[in-house]
Amino acid sequence: QSKVEHFGFKWDSIRYPIKKLREEVEEFIKAVKAGNNKKEAEEELGDILFTLVNIGRFYKLSSETALNRTIKKFNKRFNYIEKRIKKDKLDLKKLKVAELERLWKQAKAAVKE
Repeated sequence: QSKVEHFGFKWDSIRYPIKKLREEVEEFIKAVKAGNNKKEAEEELGDILFTLVNIGRFYKLSSETALNRTIKKFNKRFNYIEKRIKKDKLDLKKLKVAELERLWKQAKAAVKE
């Protein structure tokens, strides 16, 4: 992207990339619902990711750093949930979505970066 930006291929306003992101999400949903072409769905997912990277670049943010931080945060929160499940002698596979959501909210409150 920095290579094409050098030639003036960049967004001057955040409105267009946000609009583009919505379009890409819709295209992805349509491809997934069609369900018969995994390659197309993956291409649409790639378009979403590419658009998000460029939105980050617009704000001079590192998508790689952002993703790495999110992965670390997710792992810490999930580790918290695993410890709670073990402590309470629960079976992760048998928990209902509502219970998992409750535990996730607890993890978000308890685990800070």
